[in-house]
Amino acid sequence: MSDLTPPPDDNPFASPQPGAVPPPPPPPPASGSVPPPYYGSVPPPPPPYGTVPPPPVSGAIPPPPPMPGAAYGTPGYQEVYANGYPQGYGGYTARTSGRATAVMVLGIVSIPLLCLCYVGVVTAIVGLALAPGASRDIASSGGAVSGSTQVKAGVILSVIALVLAVVGIVLAITHPGSARSPYTP
Repeated sequence: MSDLTPPPDDNPFASPQPGAVPPPPPPPPASGSVPPPYYGSVPPPPPPYGTVPPPPVSGAIPPPPPMPGAAYGTPGYQEVYANGYPQGYGGYTARTSGRATAVMVLGIVSIPLLCLCYVGVVTAIVGLALAPGASRDIASSGGAVSGSTQVKAGVILSVIALVLAVVGIVLAITHPGSARSPYTP
């Protein structure tokens, strides 16, 4: 009958056999130190509302930085973004597009420059010409470049400058005598 019994199962995930001795627990940490958290472990639940959370444990070891060239799934692996910072580090802000800043500055400057022989028309047209390229750069960056609000502001201000220039030209054509100075003979 001993020929029909299956060999012992070496699978560590199999359910324990009846009468089997469980493995010994891991050794306790040294006094005064806290072991680092295991990757994939679940953090403890937050304290109930209205209670003060416990102070941080001194001597806790932070997780190691990501290893260059580490394979996916190995401890210490974190996805690295285009700027070189690993995922999860706080304080990351996207850089602002230079074209977006140029569009906004040209839109702002175009309104006061209308008073200088309509030079603001040129800056408004240049700002409107740069706007599609800036929007395309921001959209294709995948979040690494920001500035869409600046592009919108620059386009709006450039359009306002062009409308004011058209209104000024129409008024100058329809009322030719109103531009004369009262001190001319």
